[in-house]
Amino acid sequence: MKKILSVLLVICIVCSAVFMVSCDKKNEDGQVDTSISAKELVKNAVEKTEGSDALSGKMSMKMSMKLMGMSVDVPLDLEIKIKNAQSDMPTAYVDMNMSIMGMEQKMTMYSENGWGYYVMDGQEYKTYLGTEDDEYTSMANSLVESLPDNILDNQKVIKNSNGTRSVKVTLTKEQFGDIYADFVEEMYASMMGGSSDISELEIDDIVITYTVASSGYLSKYEMSFNMGVNVQGINTTTTVKATMDYYEFDADKITITPPAGYQNFPEM
Repeated sequence: MKKILSVLLVICIVCSAVFMVSCDKKNEDGQVDTSISAKELVKNAVEKTEGSDALSGKMSMKMSMKLMGMSVDVPLDLEIKIKNAQSDMPTAYVDMNMSIMGMEQKMTMYSENGWGYYVMDGQEYKTYLGTEDDEYTSMANSLVESLPDNILDNQKVIKNSNGTRSVKVTLTKEQFGDIYADFVEEMYASMMGGSSDISELEIDDIVITYTVASSGYLSKYEMSFNMGVNVQGINTTTTVKATMDYYEFDADKITITPPAGYQNFPEM
């Protein structure tokens, strides 16, 4: 199991197209920072965040589909808290909210000592996970991928007005598929209840942004792309936007409270 970035459902990474032409002009939020390379900034931030033993944050994902003349939004929000992330059996708390066409689904997941405890739609149960990841952590495992040096080379670091620094990149479909195939397939299965091979999807307009705090940790990760999907024989166009906001990395400032009576939940 990957360490902190894998354990959380979260998110992610920066990348850049090798063919992209960058310039030294100001952008709308800040100006180019030449004191550090994009490759060094990103890799150091990922390494530091991966090495953390605790974290809290929020992952937000939204799939906007155009289907038979209708627009359907599928938002997914995950509040995440993790401790002992470097162990094989971390303690984690996830509060999930998802809705589709007016139907809402809420779930709370708590894990400790290899067991997962779930509260969903009024049902309570537990299941033994061992060192395996739950469904949403598995999705995060495949999302958080570091990039080859040649993708990060020659990209620009932007210094933002709030003291953070960002790297914003565009990927080709081939680059995206090489790095994020597992994530896209996990996301599709989790949010759409089906399975799909990334090679069968039409993906474009791929933009990924890393934002790094002054502490050196990741502060925010953003991903967006368009995807052509076939749903039960009907072609749809889907826009995917995902954001991971990192709040805290100090275990002493993170409180995890398990669901009431969790140890007595029936086993499944």
